[in-house]
Parts: sequence; C-alpha cells; structure tokens
Amino acid sequence: MSRFISSRFASLDAYVPGEQPSDMEYIKLNTNEMPFPPPDTVTDAAKTELGKLHLYPNPDGSKLINRLSEFYGVAPENIIIGNGSDELLAFSFQAFFEDGVVFPDITYGFYPVYAKLFNIPYREIPLLDDLTVNVNDYLSIDKNVVLANPNAPTGIELGL
Repeated sequence: MSRFISSRFASLDAYVPGEQPSDMEYIKLNTNEMPFPPPDTVTDAAKTELGKLHLYPNPDGSKLINRLSEFYGVAPENIIIGNGSDELLAFSFQAFFEDGVVFPDITYGFYPVYAKLFNIPYREIPLLDDLTVNVNDYLSIDKNVVLANPNAPTGIELGL
C-alpha cells in the first residue's frame, strides 16, 4: 500500500470480483454479459453518434431522463441516472445510510465495501440454511435495509 494513501482508505479490504475467465468460452452472467451481439439498431445508432463521441455529454442527462420519463410514465424528478449501478449505490449509501444499514451476510460484495468506505455502521444478517433471505429478519429494524432481488451471488429471488 502506498505511504501516500489516507489511513481511512488503507484499512479497507479490496473488493474481490468473481472469477473472470477470458477464454470467451463462457457467458459471464456475474458481469451482466450478453450472449448475443448488439442488435443492428444499436450498432447503427452508435455509428450515427460516432462523430460526437469526442464531445462532453450533457451533464444533467435531461434528454435520457425525459425519454425514460415518457416511456415509463413517471415524472422526470423521479428518475436518477448514473455511470452504472455501483455509482448509484454509492450515492444512496452516502445520502441515506448515515445512521446505519442492514443487509444479508451473503449478498452483493459492494454493500460492506461502501459501508466501510463511507464510515457507515452496518449489520449483516445470516441467510437461512437454504441460502434464502428471511424477510421477517428485517422487519422492525430501525435502519435502512438493502436487499438485492434476486440476491447476489445466490440468484435466489425473494418471491414476494
């Protein structure tokens, strides 16, 4: 570890992603890979925009937000976009979880990373023996609760 890194970050455990085979023999669902090439409409749209890729994108994403708003029939102020789900999770942890957060002990690996990174107290609740989440374990907890559905890495959905 570098002698220049903040002590706050030096004590963090690094996130360890799942196995990442590179032989192209597998579809890596753990990284949300698609087993098929993009549709022609996507390739065509990318080619159309190719001449604009050197420009900085619209910082507020209003064009995308407005399209999503129309498509889903919700107000634009109810939509947030980001550079992937990890960024949005980081925003959520910073904005809402100051007083603590609770999540399963076997779940998406970034939950404890973000809790430690942002100095948020957290509690992990064990899964049941069949690796399912018992939702009743989370009722009446006076903290924010984060549940991935389906859970990661088990792939088991809550079925509510």
